[in-house]
Amino acid sequence: MPKTLACEILSWHPEAVYISSFAFCYALEAIEVAHELRKNGCRAPIAFGGAGASCHPTYYLKRSSAEFVFQGEADEAIARLLHEYAIAPGVWRKVNNEIVHNEISIPHEIFPAISFIRRSTHISYYSGIFTRGCPMQCGFCSSKLSMPTFRKAALPLVEEVFLKTAWNGRPHLNIEDDAIVWDFDYLITIINYLKKTAGNLATFSLENGIDYRALDVEKVKLLAQSGLTKLNISLVSIHRDILEQYNRTADIDKFVSVVEAAHRCGVPTTVYFIAGLKGDTYARVKETLKFLSSLPVLVGMSPFYPVPGIQDFENLDVFDRISPRLCAGTSFYPWHDLTTDELVSLFCEARMINFQKKSESFP
Repeated sequence: MPKTLACEILSWHPEAVYISSFAFCYALEAIEVAHELRKNGCRAPIAFGGAGASCHPTYYLKRSSAEFVFQGEADEAIARLLHEYAIAPGVWRKVNNEIVHNEISIPHEIFPAISFIRRSTHISYYSGIFTRGCPMQCGFCSSKLSMPTFRKAALPLVEEVFLKTAWNGRPHLNIEDDAIVWDFDYLITIINYLKKTAGNLATFSLENGIDYRALDVEKVKLLAQSGLTKLNISLVSIHRDILEQYNRTADIDKFVSVVEAAHRCGVPTTVYFIAGLKGDTYARVKETLKFLSSLPVLVGMSPFYPVPGIQDFENLDVFDRISPRLCAGTSFYPWHDLTTDELVSLFCEARMINFQKKSESFP
């Protein structure tokens, strides 16, 4: 795949190449693309960016022939890639066999985006993003490493992108922002733009791990009445002592009321939790699975994995000694107290719970 991608890039005769590394666990694949570009004669400057490169820029520069890494939000840096890279905010670069860098900047104005994804027989699927960052500061989350503050696209810009979108068939918009519910009025305004431009039959989903603490029964009802067809919720853990370590609170009664309200409104809900946080044990995760199996939800178990720079993993030297692929949930690596065998066993149990629920025509 890296070789195929490199050949396609070269066919465009680029003046510069920007490789977005979505997550650190994919660092080797991104670096291999850069390697293939150079191997096949690419002389254009190459830059890495994205959340993966932002959390550990030197990893990418030391292991590739790329000239730059753009840390953080690269809106301004990309525009300066060809001619003003030395003063571009957040740029890391090689100078005389040393790596130097500029401080990142946080754009005050951000731009919304809506993309067409695919079309089924009757429905056209779109994806939209309207915010950056998160107002919460949970220790296990890497969002703050590349987007330190929570910001929203200005509503006139949001309305403009809705008006310019070519809506086809019966539109469905997946709103990708996981923190957007913290400004509920802003979310409702976006939904109103959707209805205004795509028609009253347009639907939407929230599938990127919505924080239940920002919802309540009345808000769930309003979302369902407005066309919500799928809700993914981030629970993280039911154990307060674990959450407190990571600067996160819990309100389990509120959580139950939210998922039960969604069920009554006919909105399919999947609840995600993290298995393997510091202090987690096999018995405690089993308790979480038992709790979720009793609720009208599907269960999403996410094995814990670190990202360079998050709480307890600030020492980036650790990541220079291991494969980035261990920083994927699918590695089931024993980062804390749960073994690989235990994580795999618990993951299979979560899948079995969902299989049983689906076989009973749930939800």
